[in-house]
Amino acid sequence: MAVPDDNNVTVVTNAGGLLGWTAWGLGLLGQGIPDLSTQNTVTFTGNLIISTRPRLDDYTRDHEVGHISQAREYGLSYQLRYALGILAIPGNWVSQLITGHPVSFHDAHPMERDAEFRADHPDPWGANWRWH
Repeated sequence: MAVPDDNNVTVVTNAGGLLGWTAWGLGLLGQGIPDLSTQNTVTFTGNLIISTRPRLDDYTRDHEVGHISQAREYGLSYQLRYALGILAIPGNWVSQLITGHPVSFHDAHPMERDAEFRADHPDPWGANWRWH
């Protein structure tokens, strides 16, 4: 069911069919681990969030709104920036080893960290870091 909100964003929950499988597949790739859970949420554009979850909890909604902000700021380069951000993850893993802060593949992605910052969530590394 699609529910538009006040920011002209459509949130599709309980996504099935092609949308659901796409959200699941992108979520699986984004986790970087063999997580076969079908509970994934993905921000596709500055106006569209797709989730296989029955509803978004506040934390997930705020995080995805961080991605909405990114998508609107970066425009057509949003998906490209996300794909390129994967290249930074090995360096982030090295930082984790040095600092002793364990962070998941998802949380090591620069745009995920930036979405957490935009959502006013605490940075797992305590750096309040933002990718521009």
